Amino acid sequence: MRSFSESSSRKVVIKVVVVLALGVCFSGKAALVSDDFEAGLGAWSVTGGWSATASDAHSPTRSATDSPGSYYTNNTDAALMLGLPLDFSEVARPAVRFYHRHALETDFDWGSVELSTDNGVTWAEASAYTGSQTTWTREQLDLAPYAGKVDVRLRFRVVTDASVVMDGWYVDDVLIGEAPDAPLLTNVTA
Repeated sequence: MRSFSESSSRKVVIKVVVVLALGVCFSGKAALVSDDFEAGLGAWSVTGGWSATASDAHSPTRSATDSPGSYYTNNTDAALMLGLPLDFSEVARPAVRFYHRHALETDFDWGSVELSTDNGVTWAEASAYTGSQTTWTREQLDLAPYAGKVDVRLRFRVVTDASVVMDGWYVDDVLIGEAPDAPLLTNVTA
């Protein structure tokens, strides 16, 4: 905490706590998963066309995509599922953070982040994306319903209809763990 005093009769106290999620940490705890896809998709189980690609990446040179080297096909149902289940038993504020960009037929084709607690028998959608987003964008999803749970599966999934094909979905720099605290500004007085 810092105090700034302009005069003896006026004092401003500003306390700023900022937690930045850099590297492989969330809230000062090691991430459960940190993957930039530089080593390929070895930690993931793949259905459909998902592959690592060097054609576009957030950092440094590779990302994962559902349609490497071409547009996705009609009637696609492709998933990139984390190979091992997640253990959130000691995670109070689970979250997934990733960077992505996509070109998907608006309202007919979509990408989604999905989670399962029954080994993939059923999946719950955490977020969905459609349309075009051509620049890399950071996404952070709150996984609070999974706090304290074990054997949680996570996947990135692309589903398309029977017409119109596009470039698809690119995902990079996936980080899963304890969510960082929000920046906090308190005790501002003048």
